[in-house]
Amino acid sequence: MGILSTLYNYDFYAFKSSKLIMMKKISLFFVLLICANLFNSCSDDDSGPITIDLIFTWNSVHEDVSFPLIRDSDGNDIGGEETANLFDLERGETRSVEVVLDRGGTALELSSFIDLELTRVLTNGIVNDGDTVSWDTINSFATVSGSSSNTGGDEILGRWNQIPTECTNANGDGNFFNFTSSSSGSVFQADCNDICMNGGIITDFNYTISGNSITITPTDVSSCVGEQNDPPSAFTSTWSISGNILTLDGQQFERS
Repeated sequence: MGILSTLYNYDFYAFKSSKLIMMKKISLFFVLLICANLFNSCSDDDSGPITIDLIFTWNSVHEDVSFPLIRDSDGNDIGGEETANLFDLERGETRSVEVVLDRGGTALELSSFIDLELTRVLTNGIVNDGDTVSWDTINSFATVSGSSSNTGGDEILGRWNQIPTECTNANGDGNFFNFTSSSSGSVFQADCNDICMNGGIITDFNYTISGNSITITPTDVSSCVGEQNDPPSAFTSTWSISGNILTLDGQQFERS
């Protein structure tokens, strides 16, 4: 079922005995919006986790073996089992691990035993999607660089028209998604029968992206000829962008 069919799908009817009747059916236009677990949108809000690929090169002049730990600025261990891949590093050796951070950024702490002494170093600021991370100490015992392994982020911002569109309203508008910020947007379903004053139904939503999945949480639905409905439930879907084409749950949208 298409992503648009996950939202509200309205049948805009016409007149009957001089009386306008609009029959609505909740079919899924709004969104299976398959956009829920997406590349959390490369953003610096704190609405979801991001995965950072970190590359460690051990440059210790003191010893060959290190026992690095990765914590956030609050002291929480965020390296998990991945840090086991960094044990027993030899001088000049490079290894990589994946570290999950809370979106919105956090300072990272690299701790390591050098000459049986635990040394801690904090990054010079918060770490966000796409950042390059490095630690430096007086001993220059380690260098770390990394970038987000997520894809999507800011590139999803903007208007995306459904292709092919199901129909257009009197203004020539078809169905489309409009991601207006790193965490919010709206979906528009065209009124093909020109009953609604605004040309269709607009559903506002918040969203978070993590990797190739996106979670959309509808917050408000516009009315049409007096018909007002509650927003549909939140849902999570998959997404990807290739050139000017956004694919959500198998349905395609073209950048406007």
